[in-house]
Amino acid sequence: MLVYKPYIILVCPQLAENIGSVARVMSNFGLENLRIVSPRDGWPPDNQAFKLAAKGCDILHNAVIYNDINLAISDLNFIIASTARNRYMQKEKMDPKELVSYCNKKFNKNTKIGILFGRENNGLTNEEVSLADVVSVIPTDTINPSLNLAQAVSIFSYEFFSSIQDSLDNELKQICNKSEFSNFFDILISLLDEKNYFKESNIKKNMIQNIRNIFAKAELNSQEIRTLIGIIKNLVK
Repeated sequence: MLVYKPYIILVCPQLAENIGSVARVMSNFGLENLRIVSPRDGWPPDNQAFKLAAKGCDILHNAVIYNDINLAISDLNFIIASTARNRYMQKEKMDPKELVSYCNKKFNKNTKIGILFGRENNGLTNEEVSLADVVSVIPTDTINPSLNLAQAVSIFSYEFFSSIQDSLDNELKQICNKSEFSNFFDILISLLDEKNYFKESNIKKNMIQNIRNIFAKAELNSQEIRTLIGIIKNLVK
């Protein structure tokens, strides 16, 4: 039995065939939760998607569609951005095998993990990657590094399927979900704006991403988030 069943989140997928192939791969490895953000051709997909899904058709029927990536991750605790290239961001980077081992050592079985996969032609934007806790790059040959969407999903799915939890569950942590984190972060950024912290508007976006990364690395739980909100509100009274 899988320790975790990560949520597969497709961001702006372009081809129904690829969505169907992803559903098939998920069913191969016991995954059930498919979320799709703003599919290019709308929803439901055409029949080709269901043909390629094979025994994963139920996953397509039960897929949840969102128009906002923030809503798609709001109830999840730990977010992974799958990307074909290293990004110049202050985020921890791991390959899929390292990533699954990390999750097994750090989080209890109730932790809801989501994996973001980007557009077939150009992947995730930097802003979308900034929402993740870690970045994962699949090692491939430099001559032909690109994998298609279903191939990338299959590698992560296999690693989670074959993993064994390394620590006693009650010793592992439960981190806050992204809705709680966003609430805290929005309060913080709003107050920094009021204090004119972002004096140079041309670098404000990068500064906000850097601040987000600092707090994301801490893997805060719900109580710690509430404590930080209390501290901030007390300081500005």
